[in-house]
Amino acid sequence: MIRKAGFNDILFIWHVRNELSVRENSFNSECILYTDHIKFMSKNLCNYWIIVFRDKSAGFIRIDKNGEISIAISEAFRRKGIGMKAIKEIVLMVNKPLTAKIKFDNLASMKIFRRNRFKIIVQRDGYEDKYLCLKREIK
Repeated sequence: MIRKAGFNDILFIWHVRNELSVRENSFNSECILYTDHIKFMSKNLCNYWIIVFRDKSAGFIRIDKNGEISIAISEAFRRKGIGMKAIKEIVLMVNKPLTAKIKFDNLASMKIFRRNRFKIIVQRDGYEDKYLCLKREIK
């Protein structure tokens, strides 16, 4: 299940965002200071949804104004199929084209988005940049 993020979720999002494995799969892999996070979230909280599993916050989904989507699942909740279901649910909920930018070595995210009918539209395999862009059109 997913729900819109609220003010009370800001700390949770910060914790998940700063987990080592989440940072390794992010394009900005630096730790985020909480003060910077608060400033960012004050303008962007409306772009976040919380993934709930067995009445506990398990991760989050972000969709920016351009339709770029990202997902982060807390380590304690991985390998349970939560991400797959959350992406399926958000796709139906927002009903607009979405694009995911995923690092080559992030196989879990690749699997989640591909199984939710996101198609590869760009492949970047440069020295510094190694990622795929996937897109899901609306029906």
